[in-house]
Order: sequence, then C-alpha cells, then structure tokens
Amino acid sequence: MQNNGFSQEGLEYLHLSPKEVAQLDAMVISTLEQLALSNGDSLGMGKSKGNVLITRSQNVLAARHVQSLSIGQSIIKIGVDRVSRGIIAAVKGVLGVHDNPSSGNCSFEVSGTSMILRQLASRPPQPCSYYDPSTYRQCDKVAVDRCACHNKYFCKTHLEGHTPSITQDFAKLIIEAQKLAEMCQQKTQRDLEQAGITLREEDVLSFAKERGFTGFWQFVFEEIHGQEVMKQALAAGLFSRTKEPVHVLVLGEPASAKTLARDILLRNFTGLTSVGGNATRAGLVSNRSTGEPGVLAFSDGKTVLVDEFDKIDPVDLSYCLELLSNGRCDVHSGRVHETIESHFTMLAFANPEGDIFSGNPQMDIGMRPTVMSRFALVVRVEAIGRPDMLSLFSRSLDAKGELKHLPQYYDQWLKLARAYEPELQVSLESRDHYLSAMVDIVEKYINTPLRRDIRIKDYLRRVPEAIARAEFEPVQDRHLEAALQLFRTSLETWR
Repeated sequence: MQNNGFSQEGLEYLHLSPKEVAQLDAMVISTLEQLALSNGDSLGMGKSKGNVLITRSQNVLAARHVQSLSIGQSIIKIGVDRVSRGIIAAVKGVLGVHDNPSSGNCSFEVSGTSMILRQLASRPPQPCSYYDPSTYRQCDKVAVDRCACHNKYFCKTHLEGHTPSITQDFAKLIIEAQKLAEMCQQKTQRDLEQAGITLREEDVLSFAKERGFTGFWQFVFEEIHGQEVMKQALAAGLFSRTKEPVHVLVLGEPASAKTLARDILLRNFTGLTSVGGNATRAGLVSNRSTGEPGVLAFSDGKTVLVDEFDKIDPVDLSYCLELLSNGRCDVHSGRVHETIESHFTMLAFANPEGDIFSGNPQMDIGMRPTVMSRFALVVRVEAIGRPDMLSLFSRSLDAKGELKHLPQYYDQWLKLARAYEPELQVSLESRDHYLSAMVDIVEKYINTPLRRDIRIKDYLRRVPEAIARAEFEPVQDRHLEAALQLFRTSLETWR
C-alpha cells in the first residue's frame, strides 16, 4: 500500500531540524521549489543559514530533475524532465548562471524541456576605458568586453593582452556543468543498480534494438510452440508501466501451456509477484481467513502473475475490479477498513467453466462481462496438440534457447524499458485508421461476454506504447498497426 503521507519533493529531503521546519512553515514554505526561489535574507533564520538551505534545495532539485547535459565550447544544453520556476532557479543556482547582459556570464533560454546557455557574443555598447598615456585622451571606440583582471571595459584593440570576461566566465560555467554532469551520471548509475540493472546500458540497448518486441516474445517463450497471441499479450503486459498497466487475462484448458508460460516468466525475470491458486481463493485484496489485506494491497509498482483467477471470491472480486480500473478501492472487510492504493500490472491465468471449451467458447468464460472489460487483452488458448507437445519436450530435453543462456539480458532489458517514455509520432492517416478500428471493436463486442467498452480508451494508447517501449522507440505507425493486430487476434481466439 502506498504511503500517501509523504509529500513529493517536500522539505523531508533536507532532513531539517524541527526548529528549521517551524521557521519555514511560518514563511509558508513547504516544498523544495518554494525554497529554491527564496532569498536568504527573507527566511527569518539569518542570511548565511538561509543561503545554505537554499543551496541544498537547489542541489536536490537539480539532481532529481536534470536528465541530460550537452557541453560545447560556447553552448550548454541541460535537459530536464519538466520545467518550472523552481527547477529553473535550481539549475541556475547550481551552475552559477547570471544572465544579465552587462555583467552576466551567459545568455539563458528555455525551449521545451531544455535549458540553453550560450556564451555572450559581446557586452552592451559602452565607451572603451582605455586612456592614451601620451595624450591622456580616452579611446573613442565602443567596448566589446570587460577585462576579467582589471574589471574595465575595452574595445577589441585594447582588449588584446587582457583576459576577456566573456570567455573566462563561460569557461567557469563549463566546469560547473561538467561537475553536474558527473553527479547526474553517478545518480543514474546508482538508480540503475538499485533497479537491478548491472550490465552496461549501451549493451542492453543494443541487445534490445537488435531483437525488438517480436524478438522478445519469440525468444522468451521459445520453449512453447504455437500460442503466439498469448506470448504477444503477455509481453505487452510486461512492458507496460504499473501506473498505466496493460492487464492481460489468459483463459485456457489443461495442457494449453499457460502455466508453462507463467513459470518461464517467474524463472527468468526478477521483481515479479507470483500468486498461487490458494492465495487467489483466500483473497487477493482482503484475506478471508485472516481478515488482513491481501497480496494486491502490497503490490504497488509490481507485475503480478495470478493463477486460477476464475476462483476468486465474489466479494474480493469487486475490490479487485476497482484496483484494476484505477489503482484505488475502499475496503471494509475483516480487519481492513481503509482506502487501499496499489498500482500494478496483472497477468492473470484462468480455466474455462467446466475446464474445457465447448462449441461456443465465449459461453464458457465463467466470469461476468464487467470482469472482462478490466483487461486490455483476453486471450483463449487451447490444449496443444501432439506435434507441439513433442517440440516442447524436445526443447526442454535439449536445454537450448537464448533465454536459458542470457537471462540477465532479457531481465535488464525489461527493467530498463519500463523507465523509457515513448513519444507519439504517428501520421494523421494512421491515427484515424487506428481509432476507427478500435471503435469498430467496441461496437462489435460491447454486448458480448468479452465486453469491450469505453474502458478501452486507456488501453488503445498503452498497448502501442508498451510495444514501442520494448524497442526504445517513439510510437510510430507500425506500433499502432501491431497493437491493432494484437487487439484483433486476441479476440479472434474466441471464434
């Protein structure tokens, strides 16, 4: 369960004393950005101490929000995850930026989520400070810069032999930018290690881009011959983010390889939560036996693999559906009387009613249409035939396959991809075609046991994003087409 009492980027990051918190609270300052925009004299704790706190807040903000730095001879570009007055003040403060044309050290501009520092071309026009020692007359030319040694302005001719402040001031900025870049690189490396990414990032990216989304599901589930729609759906769920999940439900008969697919994921990927059939029966949100919160209440930020989802208790199911929809639910059961917030991706596995499919498989789902609508992809898998079973046994006996020899690459590919946020770069024609086709799907299936309804509006974006994320690419026309094909083929499994 999330701890909602923590204020994001609040003063907790500074580890202040109670007295300091009370002093800032009296000034109605409760966030790092407010503090970064303050003046040391105005904090009511002395200028020196106030400036120290402001500097600390700016350092924390810069470390958290600076994503990239590009340093050239006369230009510095700083990429941030978002732009605000507080973050701008933090970056300026950390680098020592002064963008006053007459006495500053650079020009400063914001473009999108980038801050751009440029070396000044010249200072504002003013008289040259040089006096001819023989005539005691002042030079009548216009000064181009201030001498850093004498703090006087000289024209181009008389600046020779002096240290131009424009060049020296920007050189100091470059040094500070290099320090910030090193700090950000160390933080990025630390974050990757904490996320379980120990391989070189460039090696993982190269590995992923060579294989793409298709290569991922083909190699990960190489043991299983056939069942390709299930493989693709599970891969899309894995590459979704828990704040914007692609929930997947696989319904299959015995010997359909759905349990094997689940085991392959649990065996080769870290950070997945496994929920067995007994835990499903006991309660995913509220445990009927103990009255305590169930496993989903503690699954925030995780991918959860749930077995025998069809055996879930009806009361528990109502709570589960709320969590699947928006990550929040109010629970009043047993010892639990609270609002649970837990954002996760669910990959659920279930059996059809009666364990096998009849002539009309949709009638064998055994769960209400409202349950189906919470899942982006609902896939039916049948028992594999003798040739596919022989192929499965052969691969298991030979112990071959890329995943068996390079599991760490696939695991870290998945972890690294989840941090990637793809942009939408699709043509208007492809976009219109995709949206029209999704409306067709809703109209066709809204009144069926597979119910596709208005909730699909979120999934129609998340599925192509997951596919693009696997390839570290922006969402392009081909990703929309791949997502549409996956939506269609998942539904076609029910014919």
